[in-house]
Amino acid sequence: MPEPVSEPRRRWSVVAALGVTQIVSWGSVYYAFAVVMGDVARDLGASPIVMEDGDILNLAPGTVEIVDSAPTGRLVLDGTRLVPFQGAVMDARRRMVFNGVVVGSLAVDDEGYVIGQAKISAPGLFDADDPETDRVATDFAAAVEDLPAATRRDDSLLADAARTALRRALGRRLGKRPLVDVHLLRV
Repeated sequence: MPEPVSEPRRRWSVVAALGVTQIVSWGSVYYAFAVVMGDVARDLGASPIVMEDGDILNLAPGTVEIVDSAPTGRLVLDGTRLVPFQGAVMDARRRMVFNGVVVGSLAVDDEGYVIGQAKISAPGLFDADDPETDRVATDFAAAVEDLPAATRRDDSLLADAARTALRRALGRRLGKRPLVDVHLLRV
């Protein structure tokens, strides 16, 4: 004769069976609703609208349309605006926190040769009187002077190459990869 099932075990098997039944029935009802509503909309002459998270619809008389989008996902309050947590602004901030930020300024003539001394500003990386700042500025200016003539004559190419040169000079001196920007003045 089989051994009788204990009362608590029997209760849990009933709860599990009811849970699975609920999940399957709710899933099929939601799926059926979506399938049926497409046919109903076509029969009524409505055109479908594909929406994404955050879309704002205009439901006033006339055509139903997407009129705007609200920020969604993980957001950060940056002053008075909301920005995406994984967006470019916050990525740059995280990079600045760990590696710093450096701004290089230099003036060049029509041929792209450096006029005067290049200046480096690196708050949090160099002290104001740190001699390493002058060494990085010298390396930066020398790298710009060594660029091909065609690159030195084009402001866009020169700015990109100068950023790369400054980033390399900092990498050699500091062993870091700070966020780098270059102010270029053509005289």
